[in-house]
Amino acid sequence: MGQNIASYYNFLGSLSVFLVSFFVVSNFWYELGQSLALVDEIDKGIIIFDFIFLATLSLLPILTKWMMHNPSQLAVVNYGIVYIVANLLKTWLAHSQFRKVLGAKNNISEMMTKVIIGRFVLTAIFNLLLIVAAYFYPQIILYAYLALPIIDFFFPEDKAPQKKF
Repeated sequence: MGQNIASYYNFLGSLSVFLVSFFVVSNFWYELGQSLALVDEIDKGIIIFDFIFLATLSLLPILTKWMMHNPSQLAVVNYGIVYIVANLLKTWLAHSQFRKVLGAKNNISEMMTKVIIGRFVLTAIFNLLLIVAAYFYPQIILYAYLALPIIDFFFPEDKAPQKKF
């Protein structure tokens, strides 16, 4: 009986890692899908860059498990590094698609470029601060990393302009 209970707790732990990873990956997928939906045709360079993004994203469930089962400095910092890389790649992919849709040389494109670069810089600074804080307070930053994508998943902001037909 005791072994069944321990096995059940292990199962619940694995299930919680899966659910957290699901929220993280699905949130990234949704946001990237919003930006890629704006274009009619995606060139090979973007597809290759998207594969690099997806490879980075595929590391997050493994790192989530490591971080949740062993909330050490190394686990949380490594999660943070992959999380920042995924965020920056997603931002760059969105930027390249906005430029493709809007054209490179017009006022809207220049304004969107400034907004996206600002978002890129803020994302980088915020994530770098989390990585540094993870070195000193891994348990607290673990909760921040787990909460951010779940909050973003349930309360998304309408970031992408809608495609006009």
